[in-house]
Formats: sequence, structure tokens, C-alpha cells
Amino acid sequence: ALRRTLSHAESLAVVRRIVSGLLALPDQRLDRAEQQEILSILSTFGGVPQVTSSIARLLRAPDQSIVQHAEAMLRVVRRRSGNAEVDAAMAAGDSIAAGGGVQEALRLYDRAAESLPTWAG
Repeated sequence: ALRRTLSHAESLAVVRRIVSGLLALPDQRLDRAEQQEILSILSTFGGVPQVTSSIARLLRAPDQSIVQHAEAMLRVVRRRSGNAEVDAAMAAGDSIAAGGGVQEALRLYDRAAESLPTWAG
């Protein structure tokens, strides 16, 4: 079977459907592990605006482990641009900076920002 590449608009529509489905799940009774898994999955969709607000709502959860996981996933989401190349450049920059290559990391961050100026990583 032939597989075609989705257009950007089609990809966004698919992602929105997935995110909407995931956001509906917390209305059900879920245990801590299931809630944390949903948070982790949602964090992969950093380019979808409703994800950040949905994760942020869990910062008020009565379970402190869910709050901590939500905080961690918000950090992940804020680093995602919705563009795989930009995200890869940011990750490479983080790795290089951690190894002491601050100037090289800054060049990667600058390139990422130039290639997607509407995103402020």
C-alpha cells in the first residue's frame, strides 16, 4: 500500500483530534499512573496551544506526584516548537551546552529561532 505524506494542515487536524481525545480521558476515573501517562503523551504535542492550558490545570491536582509530573511536562511542552528540525536543533544545543560548548549551543539556538521566528523557545 502506498502511504502519502500529510500536509501541514492535515497533520494539525490529526494532532488536534488526538489531543482532544486525550483531554477527554481525565473526565473518567484514572489512577495516578494513567494520569501521568496522559501528561507524558500530551507533552509530545507542544505545537498545539490547548495542550499547555490542559496540563497547567493539573497543577491544582490534590495528588502532589501529579502536580510534579505536570510541572515537568510543562517544561517539555515549552521546549517543543511543533517543528521536528527546530526541536532537534534545540535538543542538540542543550546537549552541547551541558558539555560546556556554550557558544556553539547559542549558534544552534539562534539558527532554530531564525528558522521558526514565530516560536519563542
